[in-house]
Order: sequence, then structure tokens, then C-alpha cells
Amino acid sequence: MTVERWYVLRTKRRAEAQVNQLLAARGMTCYCPQLARRRNGGRLRVEPLFPGYLFVRLGSDVEHWKLARWSPGVAYLVGTGRSFVPVPDEVMCALQMRVMAEGAHANGGAFAAGDRVLIASGPLEGLEAVFDRVLTPSGRSRVLVEFVSRYMPVEVDLDDLRQANGQGP
Repeated sequence: MTVERWYVLRTKRRAEAQVNQLLAARGMTCYCPQLARRRNGGRLRVEPLFPGYLFVRLGSDVEHWKLARWSPGVAYLVGTGRSFVPVPDEVMCALQMRVMAEGAHANGGAFAAGDRVLIASGPLEGLEAVFDRVLTPSGRSRVLVEFVSRYMPVEVDLDDLRQANGQGP
């Protein structure tokens, strides 16, 4: 049984998601921590915590090492010369815990599951709903709209929601 450890890949500019998808599709465990941020009071954007870097779990399989190093979008494996520096599991665990804690508030902490919200724009403008959760990093969210005595799930952009009492996120 091979022992796998975490290593850091440096990606080309804004290629983290591409490399993450490519390596994951080939059976490798990757981790690209992301946090939701608002820039200059604008739209909510999910951005990499470490732009240009991606964590990958590698063992002794030479093919996985080659794939990790020579995949499109990869600049290099972080290390010194031929020696690559593993990231301790404790550090990765702490990082994942921090991102999960922040991710629970991926909408900037504006809404929690069960909050009453108002849809402020779009075809459902003016309807009240119950916030369920954020679905995608781009801010697509699920709300529950009461329709004919039933709650129906509807996907809306997070920026189109306001607190039901008139306050915005």
C-alpha cells in the first residue's frame, strides 16, 4: 500500500479550476480552497484562497507524478530541484476546516438556511421566499417559494436576494 501525501502545484494564471478538473477526472485527489469575497461592494465572487496554487495528493505512482507535473495549466510542483516538499496532513486538515467554516457562510454571512428573503429582481421580483443554500461558487442559490400551498425550490442569483425586512446582504 502506497502512502499518499499532499503536495503543492503552481498553476498558470487563473488555471486552478482547469487543472483541478483535469486531475480529478483522471482519478487524482485535488484541493483548491476557495472563499467568497465581495470586491468594492460589488458582486459576490468566489476566488481561490491561494491564487495560482492547487494541492494534490500523490503517492509513489510514477504516472500520477508525471500527470501532475505535465498536465496543461501546470507550471511546476513546488519544491527544490528534484525534491518536492510535502504539506503535513495536520496543515491540510486545519486549512480544510477553516475553509469549511468560511464556506458555511459562502454568501458572506448574509443568509442562513431558513431565513426569510425577498427576491429583488428577475422574473420573481417581489416574492418572498425561504433561503435554502448556495449551490455554486458563482453565487447561484436555492430558495423555496410558496406556490399553491407548497414550497417549490427555485434557483436565483445570490445578488438578487434581500432580507425580507428590506435589508440587503
